[in-house]
Order: sequence, then structure tokens, then C-alpha cells
Amino acid sequence: MLKGSVRLRAGGESWQGKAGDLLIVPDGLHSLEAEEDSAVLFTVVKTDR
Repeated sequence: MLKGSVRLRAGGESWQGKAGDLLIVPDGLHSLEAEEDSAVLFTVVKTDR
């Protein structure tokens, strides 16, 4: 999270992210909703599973 506030939802759970936070997006269906004007840096890292 670069600035602002967002809510990440997946599988009946939710997490709030604020500036400086790192949110790990779980596998499967998910959503990300801005709670205020926000800037998010989204990085994808693939692993061998």
C-alpha cells in the first residue's frame, strides 16, 4: 500500500490495508475495495507448487 486505505476480501474473511502495509492476496476469488483515495502497488510472484 502506497497511500490510502483498502479492504481485501476472500473466502469470508477480510483485511484492511493502509499506507506501508503488505497484503498477501490468497489463492482463489477475492476483491479489493478502496475505502478512500488509494494507491496500490500490485506485484505478482510465481512459485513452484
